Amino acid sequence: MLRSILTIAFRSLLRKKMYSLINIVGLAIGLSACTIIALFITDELSYDRFHTKRDRVVRIVHDVTRAGVVLHSAMTPAPLAPALQTAIADIESIVRVYRVAGKDDMVQLRSVSTGKKFKESNVLVTEPAFFDVFSFPLLKGNPSTALSLPFSIILTETTARKYFGSNDPMGQIFTSELGEFTVTGIMQDLPEQSHIQCNVLASLSTFEKIGGFGWMFPNWFTNAFYTYAVVREGVSLEQIQASLTAIGEPIINQRLQKDNAKAVLMAEALGNIYLRSGRESPIGPTGTMMAIWVFSAIGIVTLLLGAINFVNLATARSSQRGKEIGIRKTLGAQRKELIWQFLAEAVVTALLAMVIAGVLCELTLPLFSAFIGKKLSLFQMV
Repeated sequence: MLRSILTIAFRSLLRKKMYSLINIVGLAIGLSACTIIALFITDELSYDRFHTKRDRVVRIVHDVTRAGVVLHSAMTPAPLAPALQTAIADIESIVRVYRVAGKDDMVQLRSVSTGKKFKESNVLVTEPAFFDVFSFPLLKGNPSTALSLPFSIILTETTARKYFGSNDPMGQIFTSELGEFTVTGIMQDLPEQSHIQCNVLASLSTFEKIGGFGWMFPNWFTNAFYTYAVVREGVSLEQIQASLTAIGEPIINQRLQKDNAKAVLMAEALGNIYLRSGRESPIGPTGTMMAIWVFSAIGIVTLLLGAINFVNLATARSSQRGKEIGIRKTLGAQRKELIWQFLAEAVVTALLAMVIAGVLCELTLPLFSAFIGKKLSLFQMV
């Protein structure tokens, strides 16, 4: 019976080729557009979810009011982190991150052994606690000590391969305008769904010794560092915020009063940084919830238009099939059989539209990915 129903369904679609083509292609376009938008939204919502301590990691930021102007910066002064670590018992560990080179800036590194030199972007400076706060695995090296000594650097796997190929990069020397650095670790390439991106990590203790940088570390008036903390188990975001207000703000404001400035400290949950922060001078690329809502609306409307087109065409054609239905009833067809027949036609149409939608997605995803600057794949939804 099923074979007979499917045979008749395919014959019905082939008999009205133009109708079937418009119906299937219209539904396929709606499905493919909705799928691509769903991939984008899934990617945006997945940022920073791979960290094992993500529910306890916060970024400490502040609003500074100076001469009536409010600065909503993602960065804080260097002395704030150690002061908060000492003063607030709810903070388990804290780390400072300094951006030497962002996405568009460059630092030239040269390998002494291979002679290869490249200009590197996304160069960050940080402390050993970086690996206590974030779940970025080291493929080689000890996360507790790799950044403890001055002039130590960690390369990502791709960066190491660029300089050394298949050879072991551990212990190799790099020269730069800042001095000579020794490779003390190899880090797995960072996931794209991370608001922190880097190709090279250098030890913060290096910059305390280099002339031209040391002045920042005791300076309370320059916002140059991104500050992240892990709060203790059971401590909520509201509790750490209360501690920052009651304990942290007097510490920083005592120093800022010399400059007639006042700061308000805030804790941002790690999961909110990419989409919901909106602060000035972010450490990496950011998104917005507005984009999520807009793309969601476009996806729903596109799919609804495809469905409405499908229903309208089916309704229009139903008036032309009255004679067919009458003949089939005369020949003994039951109501249930007719219902199954029309359902089979709808299912076959939808399945063909899904196949075409998959092809359209594969063809258009590279273009859409290039447009938004992301690498989207159909397999990320599996």
